[in-house]
Amino acid sequence: MLIKLFSDKKLHKVDIDSPERIVTHRKILNKKKMIKDVFLEFHENFLTTEKKYFKIDGLRVELGAGVFPIKFTDKKILASDVIESKENDLVINAEKMDFKKNTVKTFFLQNVFHHFANPDKFFREADRTIKEGGGIIMIEPYYNFISKILYKNISNNEFFDINQTSWTQQEAKAMSGANQALAHNIFVRDKVLFTKKYKNFEIVEIRPLNNYLRYILSGGLNFKQLFPNSLSFILKIIEFILKPFNKFFSIHYIIVIRKKGSV
Repeated sequence: MLIKLFSDKKLHKVDIDSPERIVTHRKILNKKKMIKDVFLEFHENFLTTEKKYFKIDGLRVELGAGVFPIKFTDKKILASDVIESKENDLVINAEKMDFKKNTVKTFFLQNVFHHFANPDKFFREADRTIKEGGGIIMIEPYYNFISKILYKNISNNEFFDINQTSWTQQEAKAMSGANQALAHNIFVRDKVLFTKKYKNFEIVEIRPLNNYLRYILSGGLNFKQLFPNSLSFILKIIEFILKPFNKFFSIHYIIVIRKKGSV
C-alpha cells in the first residue's frame, strides 16, 4: 500500500522491463535535480576509484547504463544496456559480450549487478575480456540494518534475501525478479568461494557511500520527492557529519574487483 502511495504515478502503467521504462525514467530524472546530483557523485566515485586502482589502457564500458550514463561525465566511456536506448552506444548482454579477449580496462556497473540472471557467466566473460590490471567497479545495494528494512519494503518487483544460497536468479529480468542482496551474498558472505572460483580476480575495496539521505528523500527514479531541491545542501551537511557512521546508515556501497597482473 505504501509503495503505491509514494510511487511516481508516471510508472504505474509502465512495464519496467520494457524500453518505455527508460523513457519514463528519463522524464522523471529531468525534473529531479537532487537525484541527478547523487548520480553525478556516483560518476565521480567511479572515476576516482578507476584512477586509483586501474593504471592501464583499454576500453572503458558501462554495463546497464540506463537513463544517465557515466559518459555524460566522461565522454570516453562507452554506454551500454541490455535494452536499446538513444542515449547508449551499444546493446550488450553482460553474460555474452562481443568484446575481444583482453581489451577492456574497466566495466562500470551502477545498480546493475544484482539483475544478472547468471553471475557466473558474467564473471567468465569479464575474465576473458578484461586486461590484467583492469577490472570491475560496481555500486550496489548495501547490507546493514537500515538498508535491509528499506530494500525489503520499497519494491514489488525485487527482493532482498541474504540467505539465498544460489547465485543464479531464474526470474531476473532487466529490472524485475532480482535479489538486491546478491552483491553482499557473493562478495561478502561467499567471498572465500568467489576467490576460489575466480583466481584471476581479487576484491581490492568495498566501501559504503554517504549520499543516502539525498537518495532516499529525492525518491530516486521510482518515488515522489520528499524534500525540496533548494534545501538539499542541509542533507549534504548531515551526510558529511555522519560520514564516520556510513556503515550503519549507507544504502549503497562501491565494490572494486581487479584482474591480477599489472597494477
